[in-house]
Amino acid sequence: GAGGNAEAAAFGEVVVYTARDAAPAAVVGDTGVLAGKIVVDINNGPMPADYRLGPGHGVPAIAERLQAALPASRVVKALNTMGMELFAYEAAALRAHRVSCFLAGDEAAAKAEVGDLAAAIGFVPVDCGPLAAARILEGLGDFIRHVMAPMKHGFWATISTADLPPVDTAPIGGRRSSLLRG
Repeated sequence: GAGGNAEAAAFGEVVVYTARDAAPAAVVGDTGVLAGKIVVDINNGPMPADYRLGPGHGVPAIAERLQAALPASRVVKALNTMGMELFAYEAAALRAHRVSCFLAGDEAAAKAEVGDLAAAIGFVPVDCGPLAAARILEGLGDFIRHVMAPMKHGFWATISTADLPPVDTAPIGGRRSSLLRG
């Protein structure tokens, strides 16, 4: 039968955390049920009133605060840079569009497992580094919401990355150390 949050957290090996402004203890009661589990933070904060502040602007990411509240858990930031409408697509359609799923976390094995789950859904997992990179991912989520806000039905903004092969010729100018000395 159906259970509550605590039962779901105790049952799952990977727990998707969707309660943006609620402390884990308020959601599941005894946070010990999440010990050792992968907790996927999919949240973004409220849209900043002034987008010129830039991502993070010195504020810890929601995922970092979640990890601090759940020190025995393995928090991974993921699935926050896409509109919920994308989850209505079948995996083959998502694969065809190469929608990136950006991941940040301090434990490689936890990120790999969440990446495998994202790939099974149809997303392309992109490892963005440690959990502190969640600040950038939350800013990216803000950017995507900013782009989507004026749009009407039928347009779902996403960001996709692709590894391109190196070109056979040297780029114009190339990359080299600056000749300016300070």
